[in-house]
Amino acid sequence: MACFIGLPKSEMESKERFNNFARDSYWPVLTQCMSVIMAAACIYGGIKWIEKANNILVPFLLIIVMFTCGWSLTRTYAEVGIKFLFTPTWSSLKDPEMWIAAASQNAFDTGAGIGALATFAAFMSRQRGAVRYGTIIPMLNNLVSFISSITVFSTVFATLIQNTPTLTRLGIVKIMQLTGPGSTGLTFIWFPVLFESLGVFGRIVCLLFFICLTVAGLSTTISDLEVYTMVLDDCGVSHRKSVAIALIANILVGLPSALNLNILANQDNVWGIALLISGILMASLVIRYGPMKYRRYIVNEFGIDDWNLPKVWIFMITILVPLQGIILIIWWIYDMIASDPHWYMFTYESVTSLCVEWMILLAALIGINVIALWRKWSIFPVAKTYGNNPYELDFLKTFTDL
Repeated sequence: MACFIGLPKSEMESKERFNNFARDSYWPVLTQCMSVIMAAACIYGGIKWIEKANNILVPFLLIIVMFTCGWSLTRTYAEVGIKFLFTPTWSSLKDPEMWIAAASQNAFDTGAGIGALATFAAFMSRQRGAVRYGTIIPMLNNLVSFISSITVFSTVFATLIQNTPTLTRLGIVKIMQLTGPGSTGLTFIWFPVLFESLGVFGRIVCLLFFICLTVAGLSTTISDLEVYTMVLDDCGVSHRKSVAIALIANILVGLPSALNLNILANQDNVWGIALLISGILMASLVIRYGPMKYRRYIVNEFGIDDWNLPKVWIFMITILVPLQGIILIIWWIYDMIASDPHWYMFTYESVTSLCVEWMILLAALIGINVIALWRKWSIFPVAKTYGNNPYELDFLKTFTDL
């Protein structure tokens, strides 16, 4: 709407508009429901149309990101923000929260922590190159994040210094941190200010940018929803019912976050860190199966014209990944308890709330498994009728045409 009525000219005006939308209205509930419904429709009726759209819109988004980055670098005082961004604060390396945030963000961005890649791997042929994708995707993801960070810091510092010359660098950083819980409003506050300086052309670019951003977010919702749907499909539920159940569950679970940004920040923190636990568990599956056998038969000999996993990967998946995840989580919890005298209280960001939410999920999963064992349920009856058994490797000799 701002693209038509005029973009905000200052940080305060942009922040007020964002708060009116995200905090003081029910628009987030409507948009959340719309995005989940569109994602469910794509999964139910096929996702080829969204893939075709993404083939155009996502590259176009990258072009706009590159353009905005270049434009932000031309702004007066942009170099101050860049200098601040690339000036390391070595003491921050002692902060476990920084390491946790970086690891969980990468786990979410790449889909590795939520099992999205494992789910979509079921649709991949042997020529797709799982190792190649698994290497290129994180590299491109971090490259885009790197470019975006330059854009944001250049824009924020240039805008604030021009509007309020008396602000210090620490004062600017504090304002950036106060744009919303978990910096939820950073993109929606500062990018419109940047585009406003382009005049009418800026409105057009702003509209295209957020359309592309919406489509990119929709594609992420589709991949997440597909994970839940595939699990239900494997349990023997019809695809129509699986999509309906995943749709309703996703809306209900996401509704509190849409109503309250503090809950959104809480959920982002709780389940963002839980992605590290998920990564440890996925690594444990490889360890239990046998990392050397997994590397040779499941990856290297199965893929056609793909990159081979090096031997160092065995060390990484069996020692480095589990050890890193365990140390980071224990270090972070210890630091939270040591630095917060009221750590035992239930707040949106307390370690107690985080652990309680984890325990609730763990208790539910254990309960479901105990009931399934007691009742002798075959939870995944359909999954046994197709695919290949990784413990029977004869399929490698017959699947040469896939």
